[in-house]
Formats: sequence, C-alpha cells, structure tokens
Amino acid sequence: MAIWINVQEHLRVVSSTPQDKPSSLGVAYERLAHLMMDLETMFEFKRDPLLGYLTACPSSLGNSLHIYLTAHLPKLGQEEDKLQYLCSVRGLYVKRKPEGPSMFNIWNQQSLSITEHQTLNVFSPAASNIIQLESNHSKKSKK
Repeated sequence: MAIWINVQEHLRVVSSTPQDKPSSLGVAYERLAHLMMDLETMFEFKRDPLLGYLTACPSSLGNSLHIYLTAHLPKLGQEEDKLQYLCSVRGLYVKRKPEGPSMFNIWNQQSLSITEHQTLNVFSPAASNIIQLESNHSKKSKK
C-alpha cells in the first residue's frame, strides 16, 4: 500500500495485490476499503451526491476508483485493434506498455454514477474474460 499526498490529486491511495497471489484483486480492494474507512473517520472528503468525490482531475470524478491490471497478451496483442475492441465492449481501456510488445495495461472506463464495489464487480469478470480469451487463443495455436 502507498499513500501519495499532493501528487496529481490531493490524495492518492494505491493498493496492490500480494506478490504471491497476483490475481487476488479482492484482497487489494478489501485492504483499500478498510484504509479509506479509517481515513474517512479522520478527514472529511468533499463528495457531491451526483458527481461523487470532487477531485482536481475531471477523469477522476465519481467514485475515483481506478483498477489497473498488467497483462501479458502475446496472442491478442498481435491484433491490437481487435484487443482494443474486445476491451471497449467490456468497459475497459487497454494500452500497450513500453516494456514489451505483448505487455498491456488494462483499466476500468467507468467510475461516475457507480459505487466502488460496482466498479470492482464490473472490472473483475471483464478482465478475467480477456485473460481467458488469451488463454484460449494460446491453446488453439499450440494444437
């Protein structure tokens, strides 16, 4: 976990999955939720009933939860336009990482008008589906 103060936003909290269980997104979310509940007892965060948390960056309006996944997609990454489409219809953004031709960041599109828990419940199956499509594609090419 990390907390950044006055960097891009007034407060940025980062919670990552355990290194030995990189797919346990729920663990990172639960840890983040508990920390935020503790912080909300000490500080008053400005929140609009319609727009969510008031932030310095308009793209962070709403629940301001951004879930990032780094994925190795060697097969789907060969057709980046198709990968962009597959992610878009699932409510995800995708961008190739500079570390390699098959490494991608995937993150949620929506944070406005839904709760943090809904964000997690939309992201998890959508990202899992992309990973499963990569796995299926890899299995087909091995045959």
